[in-house]
Amino acid sequence: MKTCKKTKTVLMLMLIALLSTLLTSCNMKETGEGEESSGAGSDTSQENESNEPSWTYEGSGALKPDEKREIVTVSCDPSGRIEKIISEVSLKLKEDESKKPIEDISNLTEIKNKKGGEEFDVQSGKIYWENLGEDIEYEGEGREDIPVELKITYSLDENEVSPDELEGKSGKLKMRIDYINNTAIPFTAITAIFFPEGILKNVNVKNGNLTSMSSQDVVIGTALPGLSKSLNASENEVLKDVDIPEYIEITADCQNFDMDFSTTIVKNGIFADIKDSNDIDELVSSMADMRKAADSLAKGATSLADGGSQLKEGVNKYVSGVGTVKDGIHAMWEGLYALDSTSQTLIDGATSLNDGIYALDSYIGKLPDVLPATLDETERAAMENMLGELKSQIEVLYTGSTNLKNGVTQYVGGVSTIGTSIPDLYEGASTLHSEGSNLISGAASLASGSETLRDGMITFRDEGISELADFVEKDLAELDDRIKKLKKDDSGYTSYSGSAKDVKSSVIYIIETN
Repeated sequence: MKTCKKTKTVLMLMLIALLSTLLTSCNMKETGEGEESSGAGSDTSQENESNEPSWTYEGSGALKPDEKREIVTVSCDPSGRIEKIISEVSLKLKEDESKKPIEDISNLTEIKNKKGGEEFDVQSGKIYWENLGEDIEYEGEGREDIPVELKITYSLDENEVSPDELEGKSGKLKMRIDYINNTAIPFTAITAIFFPEGILKNVNVKNGNLTSMSSQDVVIGTALPGLSKSLNASENEVLKDVDIPEYIEITADCQNFDMDFSTTIVKNGIFADIKDSNDIDELVSSMADMRKAADSLAKGATSLADGGSQLKEGVNKYVSGVGTVKDGIHAMWEGLYALDSTSQTLIDGATSLNDGIYALDSYIGKLPDVLPATLDETERAAMENMLGELKSQIEVLYTGSTNLKNGVTQYVGGVSTIGTSIPDLYEGASTLHSEGSNLISGAASLASGSETLRDGMITFRDEGISELADFVEKDLAELDDRIKKLKKDDSGYTSYSGSAKDVKSSVIYIIETN
């Protein structure tokens, strides 16, 4: 497969610029206090055996560079198998006139100075550079694993083929790049694949797109390898429907297949801009309070519904009793003289009835004060309005009961006038009975309304607050914890070849296939 070196260089610069835009927070990190940082490995005890230094570090004190920047270029065959790793390192020096040697850490071999004439010496796993007052740029070969590797597969007409077998063939092409993250650290990978113009037709790219550049077709794709697994996305309600790209797949009709090269830029720092916050912890705490409040509301509504049911049953019994009284008055009207011997019993009954209605009226008057405190203003107003209507009906009953009592008293006081009083007495009892239907209706409405409120509050608690709390306490809190851990791991990854403590360092990987 062909390679255009000039085009490759231009493309590499473009991809680095693009990745820098996506990861604006990926500034160089300071290595943690009291520890040495490395990327794929930090076997700093490895001595450089390829260059015998003519300059020797005398152990008289050394300076650490202000910054260490590293670009790791990984050469692969067309299937993604690694053939060679070269790391280019830049040591930025602090302003210092002492000209003390520069101390660095590196697990690279075959180290070569690329810029100046500084010599170096390897002692106890550290590299000491001669200080000529200039920044130091060197390169070496890497032996450690890189954090993200490529696995590239090809198929033609649904049959998997090797890159060599595919060369010059025509048919239905499928090319897939899987990104294998060998760490628990989140990385972003941007890949550009160059094809000679006209080779591919009807191109479809999963997790990328097709563009043209310098008479070539270029597929550019982005992936976040390993992120879905690290976030447990498939089991999390927040992320289960989010498609986190893990690969690039190209399908196309190809004619005399040929591919120039591909370049992949790999960089960490996805979560660097996310600031730590206590908001999720506070939200979880608030959800626990909401659970308790919803449970109290549901219990209060249940108590109100039970009271409404009891009131309805009592009113039904009362109205039934009024009907019995009315029938009794009618019977009394027909057997006036027979009732004369039982006049005192009638007085006692009428008095008890009057007292009972008065007690009921007093009970209804107190109900607004014992309504559950969990009711909102609208519910409370509705309940108070219903109780007001009920009280009005009872007051009508009380008036009729008073008339009944007075009538009985008049009967006892003067049997001679009973005959003329009975019609009024009967009319009062009839009024009580007829108004009883309204009282029954009001009590039924109160009972029905309280039951509806109870059912609504229980549903609100079980299907609203409880589900929301479960979501916050489980899925959202778990995601927050995972992001915090990934951010911590991410901030600690600053170098491939190794970096001394207190040195700002950064690393970027360029994976090339030819």
